[in-house]
Amino acid sequence: MILVSVKIRNQHVGIITIIFFLFCIAINRILLTGDFNQPFGNIDLMIGSILALLALILIYRLFIVPSFNYLSIYYNKVTSLIVLLLSIIISYYSSSYIRIIDEKEIINPKEYCELSYILKFSPSHINEINKSLYLNKCINLFPQ
Repeated sequence: MILVSVKIRNQHVGIITIIFFLFCIAINRILLTGDFNQPFGNIDLMIGSILALLALILIYRLFIVPSFNYLSIYYNKVTSLIVLLLSIIISYYSSSYIRIIDEKEIINPKEYCELSYILKFSPSHINEINKSLYLNKCINLFPQ
């Protein structure tokens, strides 16, 4: 029981470490270049490679090994490995074809802008603004 809790804590520390270093890289890029998408040197590549390797190790330890051990209880090791590899390959290729929700369907721009106008300008008549002008500007903020 103690060994299991130590393993879980170490894996949580690994995940938190990855998130922390990615956050540090992002803040460093923003401060040095002013743009998150523009790298400032090769140090980003080295740190990113180390973090990617750490993420692969964590994925292996958190997902692949426990799944293989669980399948090995019911099947022999070769069948367990084949089932595990097939499930990984099928999930990888099918994830690009499965559409859960489209980002354009999450928010209706017209209804959002009308509600925003009502909440901002209806209670106070001091800052009254042309409703159609406000709605047009608000709707144009959304991607088409």
